[in-house]
Amino acid sequence: SFVPLDKLVDRKIGGKVEYVSYSKLPAKRMMTFELKFDRPEDLTEFTDEFQERFEAAFESHDYVIAGFKDFKGAYDELEQDFGRYDAYWVYSLCQFTFSYNIFNKGRPDAGVFAPCSMYMYIEKGSNVLHIGMPMLENWIAVLGIKDAVKVKQIREIDNEIIALVKKTGAVQK
Repeated sequence: SFVPLDKLVDRKIGGKVEYVSYSKLPAKRMMTFELKFDRPEDLTEFTDEFQERFEAAFESHDYVIAGFKDFKGAYDELEQDFGRYDAYWVYSLCQFTFSYNIFNKGRPDAGVFAPCSMYMYIEKGSNVLHIGMPMLENWIAVLGIKDAVKVKQIREIDNEIIALVKKTGAVQK
C-alpha cells in the first residue's frame, strides 16, 4: 500500500476499496528464458535486431505492444549510472481477444493485471539476454477463477507466450 497514492486515488476517483486474499500460488509463478548471443562491439546491433524479431513474433499473433520502456537508455540520457546492466527494457503486452474474453465476460477484476509486462536485460559484459514475465496462471490462484473456459484460455495464452518467446531463439529456464 502506498498511503499518499491511495489517498489521492480515493480523493480524485473514489469508489469501493476491495482486498483480495489468496492462500496459494502456482508452483511455477514466472516464465523465464535466456538467449545466448555473440556479443557485437556495439550492443545495439543485437538489441535492435532482437527487438524487431520479438515484436514481429508477437504482433503476428495479434498482440499489441501496449508499452515499451528502455530503462538503460533513459538513465544514459540523464547521464546516470544504471548499475549492473548493459541493457534493460520492459514490454507491456496485450492480446485483445484474450483480454476481451476474460475482462468483458465476467472477470473485469482481472484487468488489475493488465497489461502483461515482460522484462529483458543483459548484465554488464554478458552475452546472455534474460527474459521473464509472471505466468498468467497466477490470475487463476489470486482471483480464484473457477470457470473452466477462462482457466483454459489463461493456460492457452501462457503456452502461446512461451512458444512465441522461444520462436525468438530464447530457451526456457
